[in-house]
This record gives sequence, structure tokens and C-alpha cells, in this order.
Amino acid sequence: MTAKKLPSARPWRKDLTVKRWQGLLASGLTMQLYVRRHGFYPSEFIASVIHHLPGEFEQHRASLGPIGEGNCQHCGRHFWKNRSYQKFCSYNCNSRFRMANTPGAVEANRQKMRDFRAKKRKENEAKRALTSEDGPQNPPG
Repeated sequence: MTAKKLPSARPWRKDLTVKRWQGLLASGLTMQLYVRRHGFYPSEFIASVIHHLPGEFEQHRASLGPIGEGNCQHCGRHFWKNRSYQKFCSYNCNSRFRMANTPGAVEANRQKMRDFRAKKRKENEAKRALTSEDGPQNPPG
């Protein structure tokens, strides 16, 4: 199940955070799996737990072993890494960083799409020309 709405910058209400945290602990699932099954964003969930239940989050984190922390290369925000090689806090920061720092690749992709559209346009015009000269390809009857 995918999340239906975009994550907000604010943490959730305390009662909702506590309910979902207890659900996570009762389920025995990993945080990532629990979050995906219930259709909300991991970053929202973790931010809310850190905000409302910092002690319980630290205990949970200590039981898991070392979890990486990092600063986003694009916006500079502090975040908890999902993977050891993660450099950006979100997919949006990753794509914005890529767009800002690789203009040649972006322009090459745009040109590739222009060429593809021109090719398709020519093919469609050729098909239309065939059908208009010979009449309908599938006459009724």
C-alpha cells in the first residue's frame, strides 16, 4: 500500500503517534515494513516519535544497534539514514540536487525526448496520409 498524501513538515498529534508506536511494538515488524503496510511516510513517523516520545525512540534505537545520522547534501537538514550510503534526506532533495548540478544530462534528456516526439509525429502523419489516400482501411460491411 502506498501513501496517499504528501508528507507534511509538522509532526502528528501525540495520541496518533502513541497509538501507531504501540502498534509497531505490538506487531513485531520492522519500522520500514510497518510504515509501508499502514500507508504513511517513514520520515513523518520518525519525526513524530522523536518529537513526542524521545525516550522510547532512543531505547528502540539503542536496541537496533548503530543507526546512521547525516546531513542532507542539498538542503543541509539533519536526518536519520535508512541506508548507510544515503546522502539526501528525501527523494525530492536528491532529484533537485541532480537537476541543479547536472545541467548537461538534463539538456541531453530533453533533446532525446524532442527527437522521440518528432519521430512519432512523422510516423503518425505518414499513417494519416495512407488512410486519406486509400480511403478507410477497414470499410464497413
